[in-house]
Amino acid sequence: MSDSITSTSPQLVFNSNQVQSIHNALLAHDTGSWDAPVLPDVPTISKTAFNILIDTINSHEVGLEARTEACRLLSAWLSKAVAQKKNPSPATSPETNFNLANVISQASTGKFSVWDRIFDIFLTFFEDSPSSLTKALRELLLALVVSYPHVRRDEDLPYTGFYQQLASTLLEKFFEKRHNGGSKVSFFTLEVLVRAHEGRGHVSAQFMIETYGRFKSGGEKPDLIKDLLFQMRDRMLAPSASKLLVALLERRRTELGHTKKEEFVDPNWTQLWREPLKHALREEHARLHILLYMLPAFLKICGAAAYTDFMEGWGLERVGDHHELTVLTDLVPILVCLRAGKQAGYVQDGVHIKSPREASKNHIILKAEALGPLIGHRDDSVALSAMTLLVASTAITAPMSPDAFELLKKSFLHLHGHQNAEFRNQFVVIIRDFAQRLAGSSVYLTKELEKLDKAIKATSVEYKDKRSALQELASETNDRLIATEQFVVWYVKFLFSLLETGRGHAQVTTALRILKMLMQTGLDKEFFDPSTKLDVKTNKTVNVLKGNPIVWPFQVTIGTESNLRWVLETLFNRYEDARLLAGEILCNASKSPWKTPEQTEEYVINAFNRMIKSGRARDADGFAQLALVLSYLAARNDETLPASIFGVTIFNTGNAVAVIDWLYNLLEEQFLAQAKVKLTEAVAKKPMHGVISAIRTCITNGPTSEGDAASEWRPVCKSLLNSCGTIWEIVSPVLCDVAPEGFTLDEEEDGNSPDTQSIMSYSWRAIKESSALISAVLTKKIDDQVLLDREEFIKGGSILLSGLADIRHRGAFSAISPSYIAVCETCFQSYDTDIQVLPEVWLMDNISLVVKKSANITRRSAGIPMLVTGTLAVEVDPGRPLLEKTYNKLREIASEPVDGHENIDQALLPQVHALNCIKALFTDSRTSARSKKFLGDGLDLAIQCFRSPVWPIRNCGIMLYTALINRLFGTTKSRNVFAATSGLHTTKSFFSKYPGIRNTLQENLEKEIQSYNETGRLNAEMLFPALALLSRLDCSPEFAEMAPFEPLIRDCMKNKNMRIRFAAAKALTAMIETDYILPEIADSLSCNIDHQNYLHGRLLGVQALIRRSFPRLVEFIGAKEAAEKVAELLFDGFTPLVRLNPCPITAGEMLQTCYEFAHQHDLKNFWGSSVSDDQWDIVREATGKLRTLMKEVADYQLETYFKDGVKSPPAVGSDFYFNILAQVIIKSGLFLQASAYLQKHAGGKKQDVLAFKLLEYLAESSLDFEKEEKERLAAFLWSECVSSSCQKTQLGAANVLVKLTQDGNINFSKNPLADLGVINELYSNSPVEPLREALLILTGTLLAQVLEDKDIEVTSKALELNQAAYLLEWTVLDSESWDTRYSVLEALRRLEPLLRANLDLKGKSAIEAITEDGSEEPETLTPEHYLPLYRLLNDFLHDDDEDIRFLASDVAQSILAIPIPQIPLEASSALLSRVARIPSPQGALQALVLERLTSLSPMDISNLIYETKQNATVLFVKEKQNLFIQQADTFASLLRLSTESVTKPTDEQRSQLRTYIQSALEPLLREIRVNRKSALLADVANDEDLWLLGVRLCRCIELSSVWDSQAGDLDGLAEVTKEWEAMRKAVADMGSAVWTALVDGTEVAGQGGWKKAVRELELR
Repeated sequence: MSDSITSTSPQLVFNSNQVQSIHNALLAHDTGSWDAPVLPDVPTISKTAFNILIDTINSHEVGLEARTEACRLLSAWLSKAVAQKKNPSPATSPETNFNLANVISQASTGKFSVWDRIFDIFLTFFEDSPSSLTKALRELLLALVVSYPHVRRDEDLPYTGFYQQLASTLLEKFFEKRHNGGSKVSFFTLEVLVRAHEGRGHVSAQFMIETYGRFKSGGEKPDLIKDLLFQMRDRMLAPSASKLLVALLERRRTELGHTKKEEFVDPNWTQLWREPLKHALREEHARLHILLYMLPAFLKICGAAAYTDFMEGWGLERVGDHHELTVLTDLVPILVCLRAGKQAGYVQDGVHIKSPREASKNHIILKAEALGPLIGHRDDSVALSAMTLLVASTAITAPMSPDAFELLKKSFLHLHGHQNAEFRNQFVVIIRDFAQRLAGSSVYLTKELEKLDKAIKATSVEYKDKRSALQELASETNDRLIATEQFVVWYVKFLFSLLETGRGHAQVTTALRILKMLMQTGLDKEFFDPSTKLDVKTNKTVNVLKGNPIVWPFQVTIGTESNLRWVLETLFNRYEDARLLAGEILCNASKSPWKTPEQTEEYVINAFNRMIKSGRARDADGFAQLALVLSYLAARNDETLPASIFGVTIFNTGNAVAVIDWLYNLLEEQFLAQAKVKLTEAVAKKPMHGVISAIRTCITNGPTSEGDAASEWRPVCKSLLNSCGTIWEIVSPVLCDVAPEGFTLDEEEDGNSPDTQSIMSYSWRAIKESSALISAVLTKKIDDQVLLDREEFIKGGSILLSGLADIRHRGAFSAISPSYIAVCETCFQSYDTDIQVLPEVWLMDNISLVVKKSANITRRSAGIPMLVTGTLAVEVDPGRPLLEKTYNKLREIASEPVDGHENIDQALLPQVHALNCIKALFTDSRTSARSKKFLGDGLDLAIQCFRSPVWPIRNCGIMLYTALINRLFGTTKSRNVFAATSGLHTTKSFFSKYPGIRNTLQENLEKEIQSYNETGRLNAEMLFPALALLSRLDCSPEFAEMAPFEPLIRDCMKNKNMRIRFAAAKALTAMIETDYILPEIADSLSCNIDHQNYLHGRLLGVQALIRRSFPRLVEFIGAKEAAEKVAELLFDGFTPLVRLNPCPITAGEMLQTCYEFAHQHDLKNFWGSSVSDDQWDIVREATGKLRTLMKEVADYQLETYFKDGVKSPPAVGSDFYFNILAQVIIKSGLFLQASAYLQKHAGGKKQDVLAFKLLEYLAESSLDFEKEEKERLAAFLWSECVSSSCQKTQLGAANVLVKLTQDGNINFSKNPLADLGVINELYSNSPVEPLREALLILTGTLLAQVLEDKDIEVTSKALELNQAAYLLEWTVLDSESWDTRYSVLEALRRLEPLLRANLDLKGKSAIEAITEDGSEEPETLTPEHYLPLYRLLNDFLHDDDEDIRFLASDVAQSILAIPIPQIPLEASSALLSRVARIPSPQGALQALVLERLTSLSPMDISNLIYETKQNATVLFVKEKQNLFIQQADTFASLLRLSTESVTKPTDEQRSQLRTYIQSALEPLLREIRVNRKSALLADVANDEDLWLLGVRLCRCIELSSVWDSQAGDLDGLAEVTKEWEAMRKAVADMGSAVWTALVDGTEVAGQGGWKKAVRELELR
């Protein structure tokens, strides 16, 4: 409407005051007559006030406030008119001079009614208006719709017709734009029209649906519901589209005669949304928005019956009293719907305590076992949805079923250790809601139990049946309550088990997050009581779950000694976030982690010694977190805080200053004092960074109570600042030495003196932590005031500035920079003007160092750029005066002329350092946006540097230029794809914005080309960047300023330097206007082949034009004509430039250009979305003739090249030509010809480049030819692998052979048994790693062929299987490359049919599964023979690389015939369960378990203990390689595999295990006896290998006990019990809570503990 409706002229508008005065008068007016208002400051007019009001809204001169008020006034006017019409006053009559309804009628102008004009206002301003105006426009639309029937003129449309006309117009507009995004204004208006008003809708839903369906569409009939659901992919449109959808469907339901409360299934209604909703939910981008915005409201109107009917038709089936999933497709959308249904109350978990309230038959009952496989699904969305369905409930009082608890116990290990961080975040939210349900259901069950107890007591014994029913219900309720409490106890224990040493990052951090949440809910009020706990930082009560606090009817002890010890050990975990979380738990706990001050002191001393001995950053950070815990103890005057540690007193003053003062004294007395005397000794024995870090952590994160006084903090802060100055004096000579690497001090050294690396590390860490401490001290505030004055700020700033300006170690000054920035930010925000100016003073003083100390600054300008960017990043003045002043100063230094020569030392050049600082301004994320206005000048400066006679300045200019080009056109990655940057800048837009650059570029190009023509010398630093810049630009038509560049570029295109020609060809595209593209291509293709350099440049130009400018040509003349003309030009030039061209390089370029265009190879990267899919098809069709020609030429050349009598092409450039030719051959589908060529030429003595390339591209192709030819080619390729002396030929043949045999239906070997030995020999002798990897894959192919061959003896098969398994197992180590491990996994995949068949026992007994006749010697291989391969696959399921794990999961899924893709841990669990069922008469399965558990020999254990001691004093310790595998879980899995096995161990195996336990325990117990209080063993976080040794031995003891118990061997069990008692006594004497808990928790699997097992055996 806005295109045709115009306002009256001349246009007069109201201002805000006038609108408000009219509004006030209107509100004061009753429903009687009203004289026309006197309008202040408005001349005599011919319009009514109503018309002026409309013009006011439409005027562009009116501000937001006036427009908003005018809209509100218009709405009020319409409402008043309706009220006046409904209840006329006696004074109101047709003769009344002023009547509101009459005014509205008179406002219509010509054919445009006032209603059209008002609606046009809504359409014009609603979409992008601020919230205040949007709200006013909503009110205006509602007033318009409501008032029209009452106030319309007689000549206006009837109200129904008017509404329908509005709806039709909006629907038509939506239909036209349905695929490009709808309009919120349309959706809102249609929603208003369809909503009921006074018992009826303005427009029926049926009318809207039918009207939309009548619009013409090229395909299927338009569907309004489907197209609205399509809009749900857009987050901005989803809310309004969903409201319209719900309104439409709700209105249509009413029109079909159904009430809101009625449960119904009407096909006429459900067919509207059933299939469209399914289709929309399948789309990932729409699914979340449908779940958030549509489904909650829609399910309310849908009802349980219709919802259940919908779900039963989409993957659910009713089985008895519950539902089961019957399809495995569409799992994600189905689970999304089930989640929404559960929130609506339509889905229940089938758990009901017997009561009259039974589930309706219309509801979906989903039991826990139906969700079990889905929780382990590989798709995160499926797993999370299944987890939500299992634990969520509309009522938090709904109890969980025992089956659900068991399922969670089985699934929690992999859920807590999920590798996706986003998954873990959502999982923690689910657990929080689950905790609410557990607590709520426990409270409900407790109250129900109390009620039932009262009812039982009140029921007379005479009513036996009633009393019995109540007792049964009470018993069930009590069992459910006990089960819930037991699960919570188990879960807390499980979470703490995830903190054990050796656990992965995901498990540890997830467990800590959940423990923190559970702790703060009051589950253990002794440890943390939310009702009384105060946050010492805010002095307010902690409330974690705001608005929904959790109340537990029972308590679970969280703060046990062993649990707290694990949290304490986590302070020293390898992962920083784990350390922080553990610190938060201990700091916020109400209970100290220690019982007495003596225990506290002992642990702090051990932690301190650990930090000193190891020197590792994690131990230093752990000590810092421990100090933070002490500061919280001090803040609440905890009695477990000792009076002194290390003889240094802790003055418990009730705040964190006490601990900080203790740490300061410790730093001064034990660290700085020694470092001042002899640095090398301090390096070896007293690394100070941990103590400094502890002080800084206590200052920044420690408790700050309301009573804290600045007078207590200020002396400590001043002292710390002085200490930081001392630290700088000590370490600066090391870090600021002549070489950036630094030297050791000039001291007398002995054999124990630290090396250079240790001294540098000591100094670097000290300066890093002391700089952070300076920042913490200077930025510390109390009552929003800094503690120190200007002098201290100058002192601290001087230390930081010295580090940034003088330091030589890049890691050190990059660590200083954040501290300096924080200090500058504090200065800028200070209320003290003397402090505010310090950053500018520091900055200007240090910029002067660029000139004064240039000889003492490193090549990358040391920390000066960080100093500059850091200061400017926190400048608070919005005008950025300091930034401009700094840039101008640096620009001045960078532009100074150079006094010197080419070989001048770059360290003597201040220009270099100025350029580095300028580059930092543009590349640093903190200052890049602020520096935008200097882009042009910076680019001009960089280009000027290209012609500098001094290489360092040219180099810096190139780096600055590159940084600015990245800034203008994208990062390095996106620049390589032309489609990502095309269209960003045209030549006109760029050079109009930066005119100086154009002049500089032209001048430098002219000088350089002239110099080259005269001297033949090439200045690449000038040419390449200039041409690269031009190649980034799109051509602007009729931009005359670019004319001088074209001849310069064409000169470069015939340069003898090939790289110059490549760059110039790309730059040419910016010169050629669209209507000259075809003539330029034609002229280039007609170039004489006698001038090959020039021809090469022209062909590169053609290639660049097709890649970069073809979309412009398509837009200019159409896709068909553009493609046909370009193809015709290439076709005509093909023969002279390819077939008759003696130069393989130019022939190859022409062939490549034709190949790219004919097959559209890689052109997507250049054309991008500029060419639509339809246009791609047109281009494909238009280039058919060119493809045919290329195919014919390729076929001809396959037959003629290297044929007798035909001269071979020149060697120079032939590799390039044959590379393109091979691609053409394969892309043209000449597989048979390629195969024949290979069989004829690849085996010759002369190395054939074409054969190499054909092999390379065959391995990547589809190999689409007959099986017979494939087998013939495979046999030839195998012979080449075996006999060829050329490694390149062997590799190519092996890769193609791998491709040919991937489906398992091509056999390349006639004697697979012998060829397996050949492969082993080739693998051992080949130095080419890719060839070895291909041979590993072929091993799987040959092995499968051997095992399936009935003519080969069983013993031979078993031997080959063992040898192959050994070869494959040897290569699966984590130290092997990814490609090698993938090759082994691919070999296993080729054995899938055999591995699957041997796991399927088909219900037979163990003996029947081996051999039908029961003979001792089986006729075929048994499943037992395949155990090494299953073991290998299980190892892959725990690989450190995620891709390997998921590929292994695919193989396991296929072997186990599991229809649902599972995560690796679930697949591993399923595999072990199935393997346990394999009969193993020879004891292979138990031998495998025994081998894994006893792989660590007693000698290895002794060495492990010794190495652990050594590692404690080594600075850099080798960390664990495989961070995914959890050895403790592996031991548990082996224990489970053995105990669940259908085959029991032999007596020899049982004896072997007992012997191992005795010999393995001996070195461990000896170490404990010698060092009973050794921190090495007590602090399990010191080395996870030592802890895992203990876990291994405990699992061995458990397994031995199970084996002896099963065999009834009382003597053996007693012998193992004796060993366990010895271990138990030793760890008890050691005093380690976690070791004691580990040993005490060792039980007989399936029994109730050691004593119970012994009693049972004695009773036998």
